Amino acid sequence: MDKDLLYRKEILDYYKNPMFKEEPSSYDLKARLKNPSCGDDLTIYISLDKEKNIQQISYSGPLCAISTYGAELACQYLLNKNIKDINTINLLDLINKKEFPIDKNPVRLKCFLLVINTLGKINLK
Repeated sequence: MDKDLLYRKEILDYYKNPMFKEEPSSYDLKARLKNPSCGDDLTIYISLDKEKNIQQISYSGPLCAISTYGAELACQYLLNKNIKDINTINLLDLINKKEFPIDKNPVRLKCFLLVINTLGKINLK
């Protein structure tokens, strides 16, 4: 199978079957960001334990497949990590850029990184 098709399939699988897409009834931290150029509207919800570890993380909002893919990867990465690890996540390190060159398309990259920009709005004090 063509690697480009494989990665497109992976993105669509996350889009059709998201694991972290839900609006919880309670949470400790929340951030929202809209991407006016495409209409994506992402809200991130985080629940912490006493040691400030991310016990639950989820997101909601109308998102394109690329934004959903980024949100899913970020949630997988951050679950059970300390809240300070939000500052260390690099989504582009979580994909194989040679086989999936999302960083070569500025529009797709903006959608993919929407979750990082949203997480950056969380007050970590």
